Amino acid sequence: MKLRVTIDTGALSPGWAFWDVSGTRVAESLAGPVAVGLFQPPKILEWYEKTREVNAALAAQFLSQEKAGNRIVEAWIEYPQYFDSEGGQIAAKEGNLVKLAVSAGKISELCERFSMKVVLVPVNTWKGQLDKDQVAYHIRKRLGAELCTRMNFRKDIWDAVGIGLFAKNQWIFK
Repeated sequence: MKLRVTIDTGALSPGWAFWDVSGTRVAESLAGPVAVGLFQPPKILEWYEKTREVNAALAAQFLSQEKAGNRIVEAWIEYPQYFDSEGGQIAAKEGNLVKLAVSAGKISELCERFSMKVVLVPVNTWKGQLDKDQVAYHIRKRLGAELCTRMNFRKDIWDAVGIGLFAKNQWIFK
């Protein structure tokens, strides 16, 4: 199966979702992700050490998919963006925007090493200023609460799934 991976770089717990793009599913355009995941590096690590741990976890996921006979052909990765708001200014002052950009760059490089086409998706392009609760609401509405519960969508998985819907031209909420 050919897969697309969508990744929310997340400051503390990056989420990812794998999507079937092989064209073999009857209702592929209506389908949700085939697998999702969340990685939470140990809190005791410095942020830069966490990026190494995240990349190691993602590489393990990529290798697992390859071992299962799947080929990941592209990666859609959330690219951080500055918002001129109170929250955006706080994030910038605390250095979180730079940390997210470094993380997105390292994840992009990893995906390229696995021969994936990389698409960086600015936050404002796919979701605007929607918060996680709003993103989760729209995804539940689009994919159904049962699927979201069964696949254990949580934390940054919500954004990874939202990016996947955006990649399929099915995310219309901003």
